[in-house]
Amino acid sequence: MAVSSVLRGRKYGSALFSESARIAQQTSKIGRLIFELDSDREDAADIIQRQQRLKFYNRLGCKRVEGLQYILLLETTEKPPLM
Repeated sequence: MAVSSVLRGRKYGSALFSESARIAQQTSKIGRLIFELDSDREDAADIIQRQQRLKFYNRLGCKRVEGLQYILLLETTEKPPLM
């Protein structure tokens, strides 16, 4: 999911998240959703955006799974990002 930077701060992201979560829970009868986000625990050129993204999901009631060490497995020659 993403919202254009031009439209951020206008509640589009919150509405998109809420409706997506509602549909996912309604159609699959699941109790929880898990989202992968780039970590704010490592140096990165986009660290401010990562921190803002985490705050956004926290405002929507999402919780971080503490103690989870996860690396996104990608087919790349670069170091994979922490999630």
